[in-house]
Order: sequence, then structure tokens, then C-alpha cells
Amino acid sequence: MILQFSSIELLDNEGNLVNTNVANAIKYAVEVDGMKVFSISLGSYRGGTSEIAEALKVAANYGTTVVAAAGNCSGITDESESCPISYPASDSSVVSVGATDKDEHHAIFAAKGERVDI
Repeated sequence: MILQFSSIELLDNEGNLVNTNVANAIKYAVEVDGMKVFSISLGSYRGGTSEIAEALKVAANYGTTVVAAAGNCSGITDESESCPISYPASDSSVVSVGATDKDEHHAIFAAKGERVDI
């Protein structure tokens, strides 16, 4: 088995994350690099864009598994408080991954819910 890793820059010249770059990176990883699994550790609580949604569809059509961080919320100190799942992890085509603490229990600050797959 051959493992291939790619690093794709998502930030613009000023260091800002640009949705177009995210969408292009997903498509590049799938269409050019032929990635079968694509992991992305970023997210937005404002929802996604049509560009990123389209890129996720392209990945799904190529049979690529997209894995994304479910998200973390600062300031949560009680397990009863809620931390929403960020996008793109909230997309149904994405495998969303949460966080655990040192004892392998759900981390209080981490997103949780039905859409957290792992």
C-alpha cells in the first residue's frame, strides 16, 4: 500500500482563509492528486458556501472520503452546554470527528451531536 500526503495552502497573501481556496483545495486533492481520503481541520459556525458544497459533491462523486473537525467552543465548562458542529463537518457527506479528553471521554469544549461520527 502506498500512502500519499499533500499539503495545500488555503490562506491568501494576507493570511485570511478564503472559501474559494478551500473549495479549490478539495477539488485539487480529488481531481489532480487522486486522494481517496481528504482531512480538513477548519470550520465555520456560519454555515457553508455554495462553492464548498459543490466541492464536497465533487469529492463524493469521486468516491473520496472527506473527514473534518467537528469543532470546538471556548468558554464551555459544563457538559450540559452545547457546542454546535461546524461546517463542513456538519455536511452529511463528511465524516465529522470530535475530540476526547485524556481519559478518552468526550471533551467538554468539543462539538457533539448526531452528526459527530467519530
